[in-house]
Amino acid sequence: MISKTVKIPIYHGQLTVCIYENDKDIEELKLKYDISELCNYAAIYFPLHNSNGFTRYFILFSNECKYSDVVHECVHLTNGLFLDRGIILDPNNDEPQAYFTGWAFNQCIGLFKKLESRN
Repeated sequence: MISKTVKIPIYHGQLTVCIYENDKDIEELKLKYDISELCNYAAIYFPLHNSNGFTRYFILFSNECKYSDVVHECVHLTNGLFLDRGIILDPNNDEPQAYFTGWAFNQCIGLFKKLESRN
């Protein structure tokens, strides 16, 4: 398993991206984050809200997922973060949404590239 955690710029919070490689990794993640459906998906997004208002966002991927799965989860992350921050998505001014989604995608793809270079 490979993972990274970064501070989210501008909007605050923390993003953890994790790529799991085998059944042992899946079981470890299911226990750590109390998620039962992980083995049924190539990827999953979820937030954890702390009582102090700080939010940790997670995207977990199978090492066999596709780039379309990465984009899919980045859209969930963007929408979830914007909801948490009270930001209304505006189709007439979607630059904030596009920039943040691109930033999230780059965080995820960077981890896949790191995994590829390991193998």
